[in-house]
Amino acid sequence: MRNIPDLITLFPKKPKSDIVPKSSKKVKLIKFSLNNLQNLRAAAHFELDKLWQLKILYRNDVYHELARYLGIKREKTHISLFDEHYCRKTIEFAKWQLKTFGIDLTYE
Repeated sequence: MRNIPDLITLFPKKPKSDIVPKSSKKVKLIKFSLNNLQNLRAAAHFELDKLWQLKILYRNDVYHELARYLGIKREKTHISLFDEHYCRKTIEFAKWQLKTFGIDLTYE
């Protein structure tokens, strides 16, 4: 019969000096703002993707026009690089384009 080591020897308890205290309020605020940015990026993608998925514009043209609208180079037009301001401007751009082409996608 095999000798099975107990869990205490496999996973010894850390001394209290090694335990890191739970996050402070500052960390929680930063975490919340990052989560908010992730939500904004997802919303920007969702709105922007409608333009090419509904065949209003080709996908490449959507990003080219977005770059012109934001005043940045086409190579920098990647939503994962956007901050909160650019995400909000992207959502604004997509809704404006949909309205320009006469498409109303209001949700009830």
